[in-house]
Amino acid sequence: MSLYTNAQYEQLLKNGSPRHRHEDHVPVVKWSCPDTGETWLVSRIDPDHDYLAFGLYDFGGGLIDAQYIWLPVLWDTLEHDELSIRRDRRFKGVHPLSVYVQAAQTAGYITCSAKALTKAALEVPICGVGRSR
Repeated sequence: MSLYTNAQYEQLLKNGSPRHRHEDHVPVVKWSCPDTGETWLVSRIDPDHDYLAFGLYDFGGGLIDAQYIWLPVLWDTLEHDELSIRRDRRFKGVHPLSVYVQAAQTAGYITCSAKALTKAALEVPICGVGRSR
């Protein structure tokens, strides 16, 4: 299975374009590694460097960070260690990444619980600029 559909890849590239890259995008794809418990919510890929993605990364054990994801290192690590990443086909982002960050900080892990995300959405300040919904 591919880590993203063609439509998701196009959206990731659009979100990463210079015009949009500083916006608070809704995550496009969710990946997980069942072997390690790691989870990623990816919101954009840099179209000039399509090996560089940005999203929320849950290392497991309560370590969560919004950061750039260097895809070749991820692929090499997984291939070398014979691990697998799976795309959550049911995932549909409904809030900007900042809301998922807030919910993850509260829960201690990436959560897609409607209740947790609704609560987090009320706690995230809206600047009026840079948010995409």
